[in-house]
Amino acid sequence: MKSVALAVLMASALSHMTMSDVALAQSFQVSQDGRSVVLSGEIGSEAANEFKRAISAAPAVSSVVLASPGGLVLPAMEIAAIVHTLGISTEVPLGSVCASACSIIFLAGEGRTALGQLGVHQMAAEGSGAVSGVQFILAEMLDAFEKYGVDRRVSRHMLTTPPEEMYFFSEYELSNYGINRSNDDALALSERLSARRTLEFRDFPASGYLAHPNQITLPDFAGRDEWARNYRTRIRDGLREGQNFSGHYSLIEIGCGTSCRFAFLADARNGQVFNFPYGGEEQYEMELLYNLDSRLVKVTWMKDWDVCIQQDLEFNGSEFIVLSETTFPRLDFCN
Repeated sequence: MKSVALAVLMASALSHMTMSDVALAQSFQVSQDGRSVVLSGEIGSEAANEFKRAISAAPAVSSVVLASPGGLVLPAMEIAAIVHTLGISTEVPLGSVCASACSIIFLAGEGRTALGQLGVHQMAAEGSGAVSGVQFILAEMLDAFEKYGVDRRVSRHMLTTPPEEMYFFSEYELSNYGINRSNDDALALSERLSARRTLEFRDFPASGYLAHPNQITLPDFAGRDEWARNYRTRIRDGLREGQNFSGHYSLIEIGCGTSCRFAFLADARNGQVFNFPYGGEEQYEMELLYNLDSRLVKVTWMKDWDVCIQQDLEFNGSEFIVLSETTFPRLDFCN
C-alpha cells in the first residue's frame, strides 16, 4: 500500500478513483476525552493528512467513529492502514451511515461495531487510464482485507454490487460474517492469520490481457470442450460477462445448493475450458477470492464442522498448482 507504484498511481489517478459520487468535505473531530476521532462528511484528497494531524494531537485515541457516505478510495485506504497499524477500533453509531470508501476504514478496525448502516459497492473510475488504475487498487485492497481479517463474503458483495448501487449488510450478516467483532475476537483472528502463510495477489501478475476485451472466442462444446457441455449456457454467459481473472480468463462460479458451489475457468482468447479442482459437497462452504490482474486464487472451504482449509493456488496456463495449504479451527465461519 505504501509502494512506489501506488504512490505514483495516487498522483495520477486520485481525482478519478471514487466509491461514491459525492462532494468532498470531510471533517475530523477529537472527542473531549481524547479517546475518539469522529470522521464525518465525504472523504477528500486531504483526508489522510487531516487524520494524521488529528491522531497526532490526541495520542490516546483508541477508536474512530464513522459517519460518511464515501469519497476517494486512496485516502480511505491510507487511513485504514493507519487504523490497522495502531490497533484502533472503528464504530458506526446508531442512525449513522458508513458507505462506499468509508467501509474500507471501518473494516480495518481491530474491534468493529456497526450499529448504523454499513454499505459497499464497486469502485467507480472516470478518465483516461482509470480502469487499469482501479484494477491495481483493487488488488491492493484485497490484500489489505486479508490482513484485516475481512470475511470473503464481504469482499464478494463489494465486487458484485455496481457503482451506482449500494449493498447494506443486515444485522445477521454483520454478526455471521464477523463484520462486528470485539477486540478479543480480533486478537484470536490475528493469531490464526499469523500462523498462516500469506501470498499476495500482486506477486502473481496476470499472464496477459485481451487487446479487445469484448472480442472473445466461445468454447468448442462439440469437440475439445465437450466434457463441459452440460454447463455450456452458464460458461458462455460467464465469458460474455467479461474477464475477471489473470487478464484474459473468466472464472465462472456455479451454485449447486445451499453453501455449495463449483467453478469453471474459460480462456477468452481461444474459448478453452478448464475445470476448477474443488467444489461441490466435498468442499462445503467454498469461497474463492481472485481478481483480473493476478493468476493467484485463494480458496477456503469447511472440511469438518470444526475445521477449515485454505489453499493458495496459481494457474499456470493449463492447471491450478497448490502453493500453500493451511488448516485452522472454524469459529463462526471459515475465513
